[in-house]
Amino acid sequence: MLRDVIIGSLRNRSLSTLLTIGSIGLSVALLLGVERIRTAARDSFARTVSGTDLIVGAKGGSTNLLLYSVFRLGNPVESVSWETFEKITAEPDVAWAIPFSLGDSYGTYRVVGTDQRYFKHYRFGNKQPLTMASGAPFNKAFEVVIGSQVAQGRKLNQGDAITLSHGDSEVGFHDHAGSPFTVTGILAKTGTPVDKSVYVSLQDLETLHEEEDGEHHEHGEHKSDRETQHSHQDNHHDEKHNDHAKHEDHHSKDKHDEHDEHDEHSKDAHAGHD
Repeated sequence: MLRDVIIGSLRNRSLSTLLTIGSIGLSVALLLGVERIRTAARDSFARTVSGTDLIVGAKGGSTNLLLYSVFRLGNPVESVSWETFEKITAEPDVAWAIPFSLGDSYGTYRVVGTDQRYFKHYRFGNKQPLTMASGAPFNKAFEVVIGSQVAQGRKLNQGDAITLSHGDSEVGFHDHAGSPFTVTGILAKTGTPVDKSVYVSLQDLETLHEEEDGEHHEHGEHKSDRETQHSHQDNHHDEKHNDHAKHEDHHSKDKHDEHDEHDEHSKDAHAGHD
């Protein structure tokens, strides 16, 4: 009899009953969905970078820093000076650190400015190291290493030349056509954003943006010798370029350390322990 009363009550309030059941079902589905997304994001991060204890960037949102430094999403906001990076690496608790700079692009692929420490210390998955499918990491001026997806998507091979652009693929407004890079290495497939990235040295990025500043101030005039372009690392011009230096003397007074990046780039550090 009690059952009949309950059934009758539910029939009389069928609309509210259905709404209540629907609300409970939707809430459970949302909770399960959020948990699944959280688990997937955590697993994706673990697969993308491993053995890294800390990601350091300029003052700002930690989520944005994580997205563009690890997943190549979003845009860098502020820069970290090279002096700050050196202070981080000098800390006794830091076994290693990787300089990391974003801001340029190659088509739809992000360009990462770094150095040899990236290929030595970066780990993904279960602390798996990066390996080369062909070639070797860059060790000379204007050399580039590309991810497997970049090589496949652009049909590139070792020895091919590519041209980078200033800014990301959506707002890139200047091609560095006068300074092509030579592909010296192609990374083995990792199944992470590493496959969709292009890697150059921090010194080369500095050179590109000095050239760009020179174009803006000198109406398109370029330095002709790439090795001379790279001599900004010593904070002076070679004697054989004295004539050109007269036009750029007002720039050299404000020149920073060899590893300082352009204002529109963000320099970060991945730090951890072996």
